[in-house]
Amino acid sequence: MSREKYREGLAEKLGRMEAREGMGPCVWLHGVSVGEVLSLKPLVEETGRQMPEWEVVLSTTTRTGREVAEREYPGQRVFHFPLDFSWVVDKVFRLIRPTCVLLAEGELWPNFLAVAERRGVPVAVVNGRLSEKSIRGYRMMRRLLGAKYPGIRFWCVQSEREAAKVRMLGVGEESLIVTGNLKYDRGFSDKPSEAPGEVVELLGGGRVLVGGSTHPGEDEALLWVFGRLKERFPDLRLVLVPRHPERWDDVAQLIADAGYEVVRRTALRGEPPGNRNKWVFLLDTLGELPSVYGLADVVFVGGSLVPVGGHNVLEPASLGKPSVFGRYMFKSAGLAADIEEGGGGYMVRDKEELLEKCSLLLSSPEFAERMGNSAAAVVKSNRGASGRTLSALRPLMEQAMMNRAGG
Repeated sequence: MSREKYREGLAEKLGRMEAREGMGPCVWLHGVSVGEVLSLKPLVEETGRQMPEWEVVLSTTTRTGREVAEREYPGQRVFHFPLDFSWVVDKVFRLIRPTCVLLAEGELWPNFLAVAERRGVPVAVVNGRLSEKSIRGYRMMRRLLGAKYPGIRFWCVQSEREAAKVRMLGVGEESLIVTGNLKYDRGFSDKPSEAPGEVVELLGGGRVLVGGSTHPGEDEALLWVFGRLKERFPDLRLVLVPRHPERWDDVAQLIADAGYEVVRRTALRGEPPGNRNKWVFLLDTLGELPSVYGLADVVFVGGSLVPVGGHNVLEPASLGKPSVFGRYMFKSAGLAADIEEGGGGYMVRDKEELLEKCSLLLSSPEFAERMGNSAAAVVKSNRGASGRTLSALRPLMEQAMMNRAGG
């Protein structure tokens, strides 16, 4: 990070920022990093449609979170969340003048909550989910702050599983509502974008296994699985899509070391390789993964066989593709559980189980199609969380607006 970027972030975290210009009601939304920032987008859009008189401002904790927020929310105020010192938080509240605050997923800071309570600004948790680490921290906070979490009026949580965790913290039913996961409302298409003709030509005429958003250790596992699957399914094609562009050359070398010809998307011009049984396709471009998912028979969701936290399981699910993912889906645990429990995918422990499930799906196209349809049904049935969340919070927001006007 450049020194200027560091200073900019630190200055904002210490409350050095311009005051909000507007005088109307303001809802302050906070998302810790990229995932939370993106999950808030449907709620921001729903608020704009239903309550256009409200100004929406967004804060985030990380530099990358802020960069994504500035890109995804053009024209709206974006800033770094303040450090949790009372004097800093109080200064930011004076500058932003929020009517209410909505915290994504459940990051709670004691001084922030205390200042909000003192200033009469209601706080709610949206898209709530709690990790075991969070539960331990909140129990400690509860011992420090007393019988309740000051300022938190509502917990809008992703699922009944998350509601059970919140109840363990002593939160009463009057403050708890299951609204669903906002990530389902992010507009994933149920129709794949059209893949370029040369990619369709390359992958057509056989079964396709796509490894999406892979990390070190996963490409090696997929190449091992591919080698064994080819013995049973000689028409199988493998597509590797590394999560980070800086790994493209490394993955190309892994493919070559495994004994396959590397076909890179950036080098694909017209005619595909002559021997279709001796190559692996490396998608070394940005933005084409959704279209390649549309050509897949089976999808592996990366960041999950290694402890990264798992990537976007809803994208292939919305396209009706059966997916397999590893046990490290902790960043999207609720989504992965929904897909698996809904019959739309498999969670596996290791590459041996990955081989087993891929073999099962490839051997029965009818079964794979039913699983893909189940995955799409899970996505469709869970949409609407943004509307449910705003309906639950609108009375609180309007009451806060009237209280502010009366004060």
